[in-house]
Amino acid sequence: MQVLQLNNPAVVQLAGRSSRFGVRRKQLDYFLVFWLLVISGNPGVSMLAGGIESILSVTFLGVGAILLVRRNLQWSRWSAVPFVVFGFLLLIQCLSFQVFPYLTIIGFLIRLSIGLIIWMLVPRLPYIFIRIMVFLAVISFFFWIGGSLGFLRPLIIRFAIQNMEIEAVHSRLSLIVHTYVMTENGLSFRNAGMFWEGGAFAGFLNLAICFLALRRDRFSTKTYRTYLFFLCIGVLSTLSTAGYIVLGGNLFLHSLHSIGRYPSSAGFKRNMALLRIALVTFFILTVGFYAWQNLPFLGEKIMYQYETARYQERSGWYLTRLGTMVLDWEYIKKRPLTGWGIRHDTRWALHGGGTMLEFRMGNGLSDFTTRFGFIGILTFAGLTWLGLFRMTRKNRVRAIIALGIILLMLNGENFLNHPFFLSLMFLPVYKGVSIPEGKHRA
Repeated sequence: MQVLQLNNPAVVQLAGRSSRFGVRRKQLDYFLVFWLLVISGNPGVSMLAGGIESILSVTFLGVGAILLVRRNLQWSRWSAVPFVVFGFLLLIQCLSFQVFPYLTIIGFLIRLSIGLIIWMLVPRLPYIFIRIMVFLAVISFFFWIGGSLGFLRPLIIRFAIQNMEIEAVHSRLSLIVHTYVMTENGLSFRNAGMFWEGGAFAGFLNLAICFLALRRDRFSTKTYRTYLFFLCIGVLSTLSTAGYIVLGGNLFLHSLHSIGRYPSSAGFKRNMALLRIALVTFFILTVGFYAWQNLPFLGEKIMYQYETARYQERSGWYLTRLGTMVLDWEYIKKRPLTGWGIRHDTRWALHGGGTMLEFRMGNGLSDFTTRFGFIGILTFAGLTWLGLFRMTRKNRVRAIIALGIILLMLNGENFLNHPFFLSLMFLPVYKGVSIPEGKHRA
């Protein structure tokens, strides 16, 4: 029997080709996840392309072509569930309202399909997503500080792409890699990263922090702490109300990691883990109470929105997150199961139909529930929880808390109008290669 020599030129050449293929595939994986983020919240790219619809169409064709040539892909039966459920809901809505908005339906299904395909192509998506968000958090500081201090102002004015459809007080000045939010006094002192506003950036950062908590044992201690530091600083720089609240929940989720490592028989170590959880909880509550009392975009803003939504006396009371939730409840009560659809004239049928475009920036969780009913939102929550359950190695408590964190994020922005958060329903569908065992270093 002939022994294959390691120094054989043919073996060396084959190994070199395999290595280059692995590098190219890794680069493609990073690009696909980054592009999924771009089409889910970068206003500059959509403005350059003349609208998000063309970008979604090209993306769908591109990832579809990659899917056709990629071999040895596996997926479970769960991949069909979102298409079956939401296809059924859209059909019921068409029959109920006697309209067939095929372009709107195709747009939604394309968003859903892009999410599925990229999850199939990138089995290490949570890990890659964490690293990309750390990179975006770091690079955003340069543009955020540069815009705030003024030395990037000439660059902003010269190369910015301004969305003229949004009223001037809320205009976005996008440099593609960074978005500046304008107010009456000039550039807002909020870090929006490359997304449409600070609250959106905070949502994606918090999702990365949540995934980091669930994948903590796959990183070295130094890398984990480095990533957590930059992601948390990124959230703090957004000055986002929902972002700060969700960050508190995320830090509590991180504190639960140590308790799962020790059985009840490991008395001292388990007690120390419980003590750490208690200290982290006390820290979160103390800092949270101080922030509530002293930061105007927390306690003062939330109380203002609560009073506005409760008494409904001020003009535009429904434009706040709480106000939109109150308004959406009128729709949910009338069609609780199948919802009102994604077309504006049915979505806002009780308040003027297609003329209610100003409502589009309200509460994302109640908006999705209004559009697809409890069947739709429970499908999203159920599939997402199943994926989180597997990520936590079947830890129900941590998976439930992680799901609660994600649902809390949705109250702040309409994330489910975009492919990335929609794709969380595909967390449990892929059966391919998982993140390799061992500690990842930055």
